Amino acid sequence: MLPKNLYNYSIIIFSCFLLLGSTFVLNKNNTRTNIALSFNNKITPSTYLVAGGDIMLSRYIGYLNKNQGYDRIFTGENYHPLSSFSTCDRGECTLLFNLESLFTTPDNDIPKGWFLFQSNPQNVETLNQLKKNNSLVLSLANNHIINVGYKGVKMTQEILQENSIAHIGAGLSPEESEQMRSEEKNWIKLCFQSYSYDGQYVKVGEGKISRNALNAIKIKEQLQIMDEENCDAKILSLHRGAEYRLHPNRGQKNLAHELIDAGTDLIIGGHSHVPGEIEQYKGKYIIYSLGNFLFDQSRGKRTNSGPYDTIYDHSLQKRTVPTYIALLAGFKIEKRPFWINIYLDQLEMTQTNDGIFSSIDNQTYQEMLNNIQQ
Repeated sequence: MLPKNLYNYSIIIFSCFLLLGSTFVLNKNNTRTNIALSFNNKITPSTYLVAGGDIMLSRYIGYLNKNQGYDRIFTGENYHPLSSFSTCDRGECTLLFNLESLFTTPDNDIPKGWFLFQSNPQNVETLNQLKKNNSLVLSLANNHIINVGYKGVKMTQEILQENSIAHIGAGLSPEESEQMRSEEKNWIKLCFQSYSYDGQYVKVGEGKISRNALNAIKIKEQLQIMDEENCDAKILSLHRGAEYRLHPNRGQKNLAHELIDAGTDLIIGGHSHVPGEIEQYKGKYIIYSLGNFLFDQSRGKRTNSGPYDTIYDHSLQKRTVPTYIALLAGFKIEKRPFWINIYLDQLEMTQTNDGIFSSIDNQTYQEMLNNIQQ
């Protein structure tokens, strides 16, 4: 027979579990999965995250903006790809993208620029029209931030701050690049950090700039800090992988799995310029690449052979490298009494032509999906 005090405590604890009315099972990966919740979903805090791929506002995109207006992409009746997400239409989303072209003067907004991504500061209007009333977080941890040098990184930081746009992964010192960003909505704290395969602290121009390196030890230290900061969801953006390949290599998979094991809740990848494989590992999502969101690589439509991965585009009736197809992933994030649920709620694909968005046909969508689903 239990001692009286212990008996009373046992009754209280047992009653709490009855009130929660939750039932769990263990899946094949030994992770806990909720299969029944009797409490009212209306009182379950939730928020919404939409992740997209690479944004490049320089070269031909910047040239067209400079000559046709910096509001041209989302103006008038032009299709806005976030309109497919009702939560974003209400201004209740958090958005995560990778900014490949930082702001600087002089810019490289010319019709046939090479691999220098230097964007005119007025292109920030495109970012403002993209986000509308939502929160926008941009990863700067990529291989092109050195294109703008110290002054460009400093200018980009100032412009983004002036426009209430958060940035992660890079700065003017290791302390700046290692500073995580958080967004708190509906009592849920989302924490973000990003890393690049070529991360380093280097002197460029008049000063030094820093990018977070893909170092598993350092990333695990950051995850520990996120835990100490009471982050509900720890979200990482990883910039790495072979370009124009739809599937990750073994190194990408091993690192992603290691970081999930270390406590990461969601991994969003990039750098390949095409949408990549979607994987669920121990109940956590890994999207190895979301491809290009806004870029001037529509030449993929003209490429039907060679060493790159291709899909069949039914509207063009030929195989193409899908550099012009943008993948958007919508995640519903719920805060349960003892854990966070992150659901891949919605996938959308759009295509761009000279930076103007349009929907893709259903057959091409399915062809793309068949290639990237695990």
